[in-house]
Amino acid sequence: MGNGEKTVKELDIKVKDENGYESDVHIMVDETTDRGEIKTSGGSASLTDLKKGADGKRIVGDTKKYWKKFIVTMSVEDGGEVPEVRVVARGKNGKVWQNDTYTLTHEDKDRLVAWFKGLKVDILPSEAGGVA
Repeated sequence: MGNGEKTVKELDIKVKDENGYESDVHIMVDETTDRGEIKTSGGSASLTDLKKGADGKRIVGDTKKYWKKFIVTMSVEDGGEVPEVRVVARGKNGKVWQNDTYTLTHEDKDRLVAWFKGLKVDILPSEAGGVA
């Protein structure tokens, strides 16, 4: 992917679930292999074939749990008063297996979007004409 040296990038943010429970989220991306991991107090997901949205508001990757493959999307939703981050896992057939929404501070939202934009991974093919 592109020019420049690739490396491992990490980011920590805090999110709140629908019940107001606060969790730490650790996101790691190895730009050399386009692999990453999302870790929370509730578990983790290892991702492969990472891509980012041209608008810098989401990353998408594949994961495998047991014998099933899933496409995981982590996206920032900032249309409301309180910014949200959404994590959706879909089967290869499009069926939604997990769909979680968390709130985060405006500061963490801005940090997350800047971090997504700065990642040296490919842009989603459907958005390849966009701006990184």
